[in-house]
Amino acid sequence: MLVDGNVVDIFIKPVYITDITYTNATRTYFATIPVDNDVTYTSDRGRLLNDLITVMMNTCGLQWESEFLKNPVNPISGFDLTHIVYMQKSDFIGMGTTTDRATKGLISFNQLMQNLNSIFQLNWFIDDTGIFRIEHINYFKLNLSYIDNTVVGIDLTTYYPVCLIGSNEYEYNDEIPLKEQFKFMEAYTLDFTGLEIDYSDCVDTGSVVNHSAELITTDLDFESIFANGSKDGFALLHCSLDAGVYEVVKTAGKLTGALLNNGHFAWANLHDAYWKYNRPFPTGVMNGVMTVFVNPKKIVEQRDIQFPFCIENFNPNELITTSLGNGTVKSAQYAFKTGNLTVKLIYNDFI
Repeated sequence: MLVDGNVVDIFIKPVYITDITYTNATRTYFATIPVDNDVTYTSDRGRLLNDLITVMMNTCGLQWESEFLKNPVNPISGFDLTHIVYMQKSDFIGMGTTTDRATKGLISFNQLMQNLNSIFQLNWFIDDTGIFRIEHINYFKLNLSYIDNTVVGIDLTTYYPVCLIGSNEYEYNDEIPLKEQFKFMEAYTLDFTGLEIDYSDCVDTGSVVNHSAELITTDLDFESIFANGSKDGFALLHCSLDAGVYEVVKTAGKLTGALLNNGHFAWANLHDAYWKYNRPFPTGVMNGVMTVFVNPKKIVEQRDIQFPFCIENFNPNELITTSLGNGTVKSAQYAFKTGNLTVKLIYNDFI
């Protein structure tokens, strides 16, 4: 199970979007208004993101589900993300001027998931029924649910309090960032270039963490992208479906207030909708404003605790109560010879 953005490629070889993928994926149309109400670009060279994922899953003989990508009311933002369209940049930049469509778009499963993680904080796992699931980080933090499903599985203060003697030692995670920065393959306007998330009011020193969607462009500033955009990579489009036409949605930018084509996929709007979760501190500066975050990351690590326990009854998704409070399992080891379970627990920064 992946919780903190560590994506592992389940394929021995990368799976690529090829001509076969295009044959299996439904062609779509989209329209957008780049300059004024008199200009509309229309193309039949887009594909649905969900169709792409289906093709990749079929390659492995897997079915997949995602409340985040398949629910018309997204469980985190409330927006409809069921009609996300992707298009090769060469086709996007060539709209209206080229007759030959791109036939191969090279991207591996691992690359796709890394880019989706950088944009939306999405991770994946294969559940107990063999279904491949793609969900937002908060789904994992709430015990595989978008409604708080966290429960205490073991209360060591009553079950085995002797193991807690001398266990109140803890330390802070040494990977706490000072800032987080975000980057698309290309971006031209303020809402799409975005601002960093700044924690300097919470910590004096720290690293700068970079989140890069290195294969994706979402800024539909046509004058800029037609003149300067690379033809490599993909355009990712937030679309609605109306009478069989996938139309790019206009959304007000969180920084400028301007009504923007594809505005929901600008960094400023993505931060506001999907990045208030799992931040390293309860507060920080997001979009230039001090912001209270939701379900912040647990950064306090307790020393290892060892106690006898039946491994068949152990659920790593459940909390463990100690003298420091309710801890989340970061790692666990079981010794079959002794029957002892050793856990490392993490806590919110409340100590």
